[in-house]
Formats: sequence, C-alpha cells, structure tokens
Amino acid sequence: MPGAPITAKRKSWGLRAVVFDFDGTIADTRINFGLMRQRVAEVLEALGAWEEGLEGRYVLEMVEAAVDVARQRGLDAQAVRAAAEEEIRAVEYEACGRARLCAGAAEAVARLKAAGLRVGVITRNCGAAVEMVLSRHPLPLDAVVPRDSVLRPKPHPAHLMEALNAMGVAPSQAALVGDHVTDVQCARAAKVALAVAVAGASSSPSELRAAGADFVACNLCEAADFLLSHGDSLHE
Repeated sequence: MPGAPITAKRKSWGLRAVVFDFDGTIADTRINFGLMRQRVAEVLEALGAWEEGLEGRYVLEMVEAAVDVARQRGLDAQAVRAAAEEEIRAVEYEACGRARLCAGAAEAVARLKAAGLRVGVITRNCGAAVEMVLSRHPLPLDAVVPRDSVLRPKPHPAHLMEALNAMGVAPSQAALVGDHVTDVQCARAAKVALAVAVAGASSSPSELRAAGADFVACNLCEAADFLLSHGDSLHE
C-alpha cells in the first residue's frame, strides 16, 4: 500500500536536492499518448520507416528504432526523425496549452525549497511544451531538463545526471520523485539516495515497488513529508 516505509538506507552525506518528473507528477498535462503513438506510427509507415515490433515500444524509443530502420533502408533518417518529432510535439502542445499543476505541486516545491533543498525537473516532454505550463504556473526551480536538452532521455541515468550536474549535487545527495516505473528505473540506474514514487494512473503501487521505489506516496504532500523527514536519516 502507498506509504510503506523505506526498506533500506543508502549512504549519503545528506539530502541536498530533489528532482521531479514533470508529466503526471508536477503537471497535470494528460497527454494523449495513444493518439501520439498512432500519429507517429502513421508518419513512419508513410515514410517507409515502419517495421513489425515497433508498436511495442515507448514513442521516443519507437522513433529511434525507426530512424535506424530508415538508415538500413537507405532513407533520409533525419527527415524521418523530424516528421515523427513534429507529430509528438503537436500532441504535447495541445495538452500543455491547457495543463495545470498537479494538486499539491506548488506546496511541495515550496516546502522543499524552504528547507534549503534544490529542486529540479526532468521530463521526456519537449522544452517548449514544458515552458507553456511553467509560464502560466511558475515554480522556483533550480534546473529544468527536457528531452531536447539531452542525448538520452530517462529512464537513461544521463538525463537525471544532467539535472544534478546543473545543480551541483551528487547522486548520493539527491532524490527522484515520479509517477511511472521508468522514473524509478532512472533513479536506481543513477544511484540516487532515494527513489520516491507517487501512485497514480501511470503505474500501480506494486509496479512502482517492484521497480525499486523506496517509498510510494499517495500524493505530493505525502512525498514531501517523507523527503523532509528522511533527509537527516540518510546519514550512515
């Protein structure tokens, strides 16, 4: 059940930063990923870069695989990537143009900042779409790293490391908060001190724990409570 206690401490010199996922954790974007996948698949098929098996991948990984297919078939790989990314951004813009912050997001960030922690965001969303939300609902963030600022987006740990480097914080001094198993996988791969999950529509509590979450919160308020109460206990 959400709220289960941390099962194991990880060595740390103390929590100095918290990095949040964006979609579904900080922002209620409600991106229609089904529509996104459909539109991308149609473009890839029209350009001759589709092959059986791509439908089982996340959309960004689908595009990368299709770009490889395009190269193998002697197609214009960059044109394939550009066309697919245009469809992805169109769906993101439509959703983020009306998105709001998730319940408790502003309060959670404010509490963590008041405690002296640095707060960042990483997201598989594009930077322009993220800015559409944050321009209307600003937050005191120390780093925002969208997918178009990195070569390898999460769950690859390089994405999280980019945010931590921007804030001058070591993985052992940081926590990642997200709502999807890929967020937890990213946290574990980067070896951050804590992987905190917020249960929601993306992944079930059992899936989040199976991925390696240290704590599964019911909401952002509970996640902030956990982070603030466990910051000092990370010392060993």
